[in-house]
Amino acid sequence: MFGIVSPSMLLLLLLFLSLLVGAIGWAFRKTTFRKENLKILIIGVIVAAIGGVGLMLALNSNSQHPSALVGKWKVENRSYSQYDFELFKDGTAIWGGDSKWKVENGRLHIIGAQRALSLDYTVSYSRLEISGDGLFMISGAITLTKQ
Repeated sequence: MFGIVSPSMLLLLLLFLSLLVGAIGWAFRKTTFRKENLKILIIGVIVAAIGGVGLMLALNSNSQHPSALVGKWKVENRSYSQYDFELFKDGTAIWGGDSKWKVENGRLHIIGAQRALSLDYTVSYSRLEISGDGLFMISGAITLTKQ
């Protein structure tokens, strides 16, 4: 559901949760619980809920971010092993030799010495599904697993 989550997103989530726990603790810390404490608590919970929804949307959208593609990918169906590749942060790739890669207009482009691929892609957890014109003699999609 959340794709690949970066360490900075995890830190943001932990900060968000600690602030929520702190606000609830502060509201109940008072020896006499008054109406103003209840108002502050309700406002805190509403803000936390809105922030939580926003954070979950950000975590979910991160799965299609190009950084989610960095890593070594192997085709699950070994008859298509020619589509195994490794993508690096600097835009270089290993796909049948030295190659380059980029994401442009929502498509993954891998440019090798002999040929190039232009693919639609979807990342979910450690699975990558690719499809498009660049897949020679294949109709449909190919699923790859991150190693």
